[in-house]
Amino acid sequence: MAHLDGGGLSAFVVFSSMGFYPVTPGTPAFNIGSPVFTNVSVKLQNNKTFRIVAKDSNRQNKYIQNAILNGK
Repeated sequence: MAHLDGGGLSAFVVFSSMGFYPVTPGTPAFNIGSPVFTNVSVKLQNNKTFRIVAKDSNRQNKYIQNAILNGK
């Protein structure tokens, strides 16, 4: 019998691959992880773009050293 998760596990994989994921769905709290991609852009509902850049990210250099949001 197949188990269906309603997309929750798939969403977690996508978020985690981008380098962050919601602590609890529907709340504005996120954990930061190691992104798989060096550059990701997400189009937001307000017509803005949320962009993640993982400079110098590779298999050996995969851990976050710092994070900047809106220049801070």
